[in-house]
Amino acid sequence: MPKKNALDYHKLLSEQYLSKKKYKKELKSLKKSLNHQYIKTNKWKFRILDIALIFIILFNLGALLMTNFMVVKEKPDKEFKEANQVQCDWNGYTCHSEGNKLMMSFLKQVILWTVIIFLYIYFRGQVFSEEGYYFFVLIVLFYLIGTGTDFTNNMGYYIGKVVYGNVTNVTF
Repeated sequence: MPKKNALDYHKLLSEQYLSKKKYKKELKSLKKSLNHQYIKTNKWKFRILDIALIFIILFNLGALLMTNFMVVKEKPDKEFKEANQVQCDWNGYTCHSEGNKLMMSFLKQVILWTVIIFLYIYFRGQVFSEEGYYFFVLIVLFYLIGTGTDFTNNMGYYIGKVVYGNVTNVTF
C-alpha cells in the first residue's frame, strides 16, 4: 500500500508542476499581448522614449570623446601614435603609451551601451500599464539627465578652455 501512495503523490506533483508551467506560459503570453496592445495605443509616447535613448547614447559618446580630446589637447605632441594595439602589430605603427588604457575604456563604454540598449528593449517589453509606463519614463529620464549633465559639463569646460585658454582662475 505505501508504494501506491508514493506513486499517487508523484503523479499529483507532476500534474501540479505541469499545471504551474502551463499557467506561467499563459501569463507570459497575456503580458506580451497586453504590452503589444499598450504600445499600439501609445506609439508616440514610446517614440519619444526611443529618441531619448538615442540622446542618452549620443550625450555619453560626446562626453567620452570630449574628455579624451581635452586630455590629448592638454599635452600636445607633434608625433602621431596609434592607440589600437592590433593596428600597431599589423602595420608596424608606434603605439601610444596610454593606447591600451584608452581602448579598454572605449571597449567598456561600448559594453555599457550594449547593456543599456538590451535593458531598454527588455523593459520596454514589460510595460503594459500606465504605472509601468511612468516608472519606465522615470528610469529613462534619470539616465538622460545624467548623461546630458555630463555632456554639458564637458562642453562648458571645453568652451571655457577655448575662450579663456589655459587660465585656471577666471573671474568676472
